Amino acid sequence: MQACGTTTSLVKLPQSSPLLPSFVFTKLQSSNTEGDFPTVLTHKGVSVTLENNSVWKQFHSCTTEMILTKQGRRMFPYCRYRLSGLEPTRMYSLFLSIVPVDQYKYRWSNSKWEPSGVAEHYNQGLFRAFSHHYSPSQGSALMTSLVSFYKLKLTNNMNDQEGHIILHSMHRYIPRLHVIPVVDGEISLPDKLAFMGPECLTFIFPQTEFMAVTTYQNFRITQLKINHNPFAKGFREEGSCSRLNRIITEVRHVAKAGDPIPDVKSEPNIPLVYRKRWSFTSETSLPVKQISLEVCFIY
Repeated sequence: MQACGTTTSLVKLPQSSPLLPSFVFTKLQSSNTEGDFPTVLTHKGVSVTLENNSVWKQFHSCTTEMILTKQGRRMFPYCRYRLSGLEPTRMYSLFLSIVPVDQYKYRWSNSKWEPSGVAEHYNQGLFRAFSHHYSPSQGSALMTSLVSFYKLKLTNNMNDQEGHIILHSMHRYIPRLHVIPVVDGEISLPDKLAFMGPECLTFIFPQTEFMAVTTYQNFRITQLKINHNPFAKGFREEGSCSRLNRIITEVRHVAKAGDPIPDVKSEPNIPLVYRKRWSFTSETSLPVKQISLEVCFIY
């Protein structure tokens, strides 16, 4: 399989069609509905397996959050699929688009997400789609290896020229995998509109929906990101993070002031990666305070 350059193109979505098919859940799900999520979707003989389904389900139970930055931030979890049922000798293009789940903007209030207004509108109904770096390829090649979109980046820069997926913060989104057979050797170019015709197969896994944010709102999501994300390694090592040093400074200030120390409890079944106990002696007549601080960060 020969790797091609990673690109994006614009995908035009019909204005008359609903945002999502009816099988996608429209309510924020809780952990007791995890068993309802499909691991494999099949359409017209082509099957797609969400290979990292177990990780997505853990995040979904807390309502997954994805960070947006001006420069672009990679998703975690990212979308990783296994395909079967393709015609071995036929060429296919693979795209991933990310579209709104509903027409609302959200806010984090009282430890939960709730609608706060009408969603921002996209210009002319056009959404960027991310082309897989092995696309186009023969069906046989796509079925013998995993299809991962780990290179995809999310941004809130409406003027982005780097090909990142542009999203609005505090909005709810879901990824869609598009499997497009190449017809008569014609390959969609990055600067060309790709129309979703009858040949296109689209697969949507409800457990991959997420909230786009600029900072994490739910502490449990921060914990999960560190537990599972290999790029968070630096935050697991003592003394390797300047943000950790700032937290220690803040704790020293609390010890001097004699303020009560907030009790940060770990969530059940989600072990904290970094846990340490410090002792600080105040410069006044205050007694020595034993401060138990649990620290979690994410890159």
